[in-house]
Order: sequence, then C-alpha cells, then structure tokens
Amino acid sequence: MFQISACFNGKQWLSIGVTAILLLSACTSDMSDLEQSVAEIKAKENPNVEPLPRFEIVQPFYYTADDSRDPFKPLPLGIELPKPPEPGEDDKKSELKCPSPDTNRVRTGLEQLPLDVLQMVGTVQEADNLFGLVVSKATGILHKIKVGDYIGQYYGRVINITETEIAVEESVPDGQGCYTRKVNTIALYD
Repeated sequence: MFQISACFNGKQWLSIGVTAILLLSACTSDMSDLEQSVAEIKAKENPNVEPLPRFEIVQPFYYTADDSRDPFKPLPLGIELPKPPEPGEDDKKSELKCPSPDTNRVRTGLEQLPLDVLQMVGTVQEADNLFGLVVSKATGILHKIKVGDYIGQYYGRVINITETEIAVEESVPDGQGCYTRKVNTIALYD
C-alpha cells in the first residue's frame, strides 16, 4: 500500500474518488421498472399448497423363530449341508435331443457384438488362408477373422469367407430350451 500511495499525489486521489462516485451514481439512476416488477410479484397470491398427507403409525413386527435354526449361529457338529451338483450333472439330467452351443466356453470380444453392428470391408489372403476384415460400427475398430472364429451374440461361428461375404452359423434359442441353427451373412460394404 505504501508503494501505491507514493505513486499518486493528492489531486490524483481526488480525481479517482470523484470518478468512482460518478460511476456508482450512474448505477442507481432509474429503478422504476425494478420497483414495478417487485410490486407485481408481491401482488400475486401464494399458490395453494396441499398439506402433507398424514402417515399411519405402523406397528412394529417382532420376528421370532422359535422352532427354526438361527442363521447366524454355526451348525452343530455332525450336520452336513447338501452338496451342490457337480458341473455338468444338471446337463446330463436335462439332456435334450436338440443342438446346443457350448455355453461353458470363454467368449471372445467379437461375441459381445450383434452381427448387425459388424460390417465387412474386405478380405486379406495370407498363404492359403483367406481372412475377412470386419469393422465394428459402434467402435470403428477393424477385426481380422478366419473360418472357425466365434462371432456374434448367438454363439455364431464363421463357416465360410468369400470375397463378397462372410457366412456365420448361429445357434438361436427357440424358447423351448433348444437352439435352432441359422446361417446369416455379413455382406461386403459398398
């Protein structure tokens, strides 16, 4: 503060003060429109607010399991819990005479996408193998696939690749516990 006041003399401080007063007085010129707006707001009636509903007092319910085992206490020694079924045991019991995909297989990234989101953009020939190039419309990522790769949400498997299309055999659930095999194609994008 000492350095600032040393830069200005008394007349300069006076002119700065007068300028500040003039600027502040310009802000308070005509406030009739503001006063009119406030008067209109005050003249409005308060909206009718319905009172809060009265809530019933709910009688407390005390759970007593006199004849049941307390689930928070350990089992007494000698009592065994039922064993869960072995993996595949349920499959043997409910084995149906219809085709079904391998649901225990780990699914790949392209199996998270439906076929209509994938678009064929070309092929690549490497040695004796023809690979299809597909782009995900959702992410824009290019994928190289071959015959035998899994693709699509319905356990699809690539069965044929040509220069113009990729044939995918899918296992679509029929609602009866079975799967219907269906061949869909991904055509080359023009």
